[in-house]
Amino acid sequence: MDQLKGVHRVYISGSEDILYKGCYEAKGFTKLAVFSPNLDNHIELAIANTHAVHEVDWTDIDDPRLLNKYSLMPDSEVKQVFLNDRFVFVRSKSYDGNNIYNYTWTFTRGDRTFTRAFAVMSHKDTSTFVDFNS
Repeated sequence: MDQLKGVHRVYISGSEDILYKGCYEAKGFTKLAVFSPNLDNHIELAIANTHAVHEVDWTDIDDPRLLNKYSLMPDSEVKQVFLNDRFVFVRSKSYDGNNIYNYTWTFTRGDRTFTRAFAVMSHKDTSTFVDFNS
């Protein structure tokens, strides 16, 4: 991921050659997660800017499709993003003028706003790391 250009897609062949496949232009995004259920051609991205997460089907390199946009609380900052076949997980920090809130949001894929999140977990501080792979 290149913040000034977007997401670059490469293919590593069996002979370990690196082949450039294309670029999804998405400027201003700072966090990225990739999901591929078959580890082949079907690729979905979760890319985040400071306050929202975009879920993109990038199976067709020349025709990426926005599937969903997940909005967070006002004045949020995305710290970490992850997706699998059922959920989009977002760890964020929000400030309401008086308090700082550190949350991990679990969105059922397709539920696009924080008020419809499947689950919300509060954290003590912003340095919390959530291991989504265990």
